[in-house]
Amino acid sequence: MRALAVTTAARSPFLPDVPTIAEAGVPGYDSEVWWALMGPGGMPADVVDKIARDCLAALQRQAVKDRLTTVGAIALGGTSRELDALIRADYEKWGPIIRNAGIKAE
Repeated sequence: MRALAVTTAARSPFLPDVPTIAEAGVPGYDSEVWWALMGPGGMPADVVDKIARDCLAALQRQAVKDRLTTVGAIALGGTSRELDALIRADYEKWGPIIRNAGIKAE
């Protein structure tokens, strides 16, 4: 098997010689996978902030970084506001495509 391109905007540190889809001919293409920790709506801000701080601290630990690397992931972390912006941007990007294709959750 030979990798043709990665779907992220930047080249992967795991496959530095593999171009991005944008480099391979589809300008502006960027599709990446992300994971997030979420709680119920209406959580007190101080609880959200503490959980976010604790998660960011965990993501800075070398053992956590090493484990994520073994599954091809990069630990980034961020704030709840950054996650909100990411979710909203993905909704704007993928929402019309999903609706136009008639995709429904099962």
